[in-house]
Amino acid sequence: MLASSRIGLTLAGKYTLLREIGSGGMSTVFEAMHRNGRRVAVKVLAAPLAWDHDIRERFLREGKTSVTVNHPRVVQVLDDDVAEDGSMFLVMELLDGEDLATYAAARGGKLEEDHALDIARDLLDVLEHAHARGIIHRDIKPENLFLDRVRGLKVLDFGIARTSLRTDPRLHRGQLLGTPGFMAPEQACGEGEDVDARTDLWAVGATLFWLLAGRRVHEGESFELLLAKSAALEPTPLREVAPWVSEETCRFVDRAVARVRDDRFSDATAMKYALDRILDARQDATLVLPRARPHSVPFQSRTRGAAIAGAMLLVALTVFLLVFAKLRPVPTPEFRGITAPHAASSRR
Repeated sequence: MLASSRIGLTLAGKYTLLREIGSGGMSTVFEAMHRNGRRVAVKVLAAPLAWDHDIRERFLREGKTSVTVNHPRVVQVLDDDVAEDGSMFLVMELLDGEDLATYAAARGGKLEEDHALDIARDLLDVLEHAHARGIIHRDIKPENLFLDRVRGLKVLDFGIARTSLRTDPRLHRGQLLGTPGFMAPEQACGEGEDVDARTDLWAVGATLFWLLAGRRVHEGESFELLLAKSAALEPTPLREVAPWVSEETCRFVDRAVARVRDDRFSDATAMKYALDRILDARQDATLVLPRARPHSVPFQSRTRGAAIAGAMLLVALTVFLLVFAKLRPVPTPEFRGITAPHAASSRR
């Protein structure tokens, strides 16, 4: 059934589809209304794929894994069910905004350094939480990062996440899972047994590289060429393609996308700590108030907000000092048979 022909249908007697939000190779996402009036997002698996056992399992895994991660920056999956025509669907919280790829493209393909680092910091917070629960996302990329206008960053699509190598029969050598351009070398080689938390950290670095330079770590005209470069070549240093980016950030990104896993950050906690040091140093350089990261301001540089607050405080302090100096009484020298300068000396 075509996605457009589903508009107006009610699935499982509960969710009426209102409009199409987006679509991909496996599914289509609709805005829908529950029978109680709540608006939600409904992700419907494409009908021809519903008979594939592995794809069905992957589709349902997205909901189960999201619940397991249980982080405010992971999109909430509220329900799963089967429609009257046999179509499987997931029910998720309805977001208001756009994915990171669309957001960056509308701004010339690159973001300001502080903004990109803030996004990476929030992403690392999610991954630290997920990795602590043994969950590896394996498909971190701009399209799976959503910028909600109110709630900030939301991480999407845990469909190919894994919780245990021993319980995932697809993870054998030669099996490719992920997205070329954002796949770590061990993923591009199909070495499933070598995929671990550092694989996700490589993808965070690759996403930052893309946001800052406006291009991927490796470029290729075909799927195969991109995979080959990712698997065999050393990454291009960020400084070579984005000289406008600070040295500290370039070193951070270069370490994140190191070809050898042991050369990367050891885990998300260590990577987040290193990023916090960069963010704090950048803040200190502008002499602003202590850094704050409100979840409700996702689309602007939070450092810029702190700088404005610091400037306002400086202006207020200057005005106070000027007024104080003007109102303070000036002592009159006492003349007791000697000149004022001598009187001043004697008072010392």
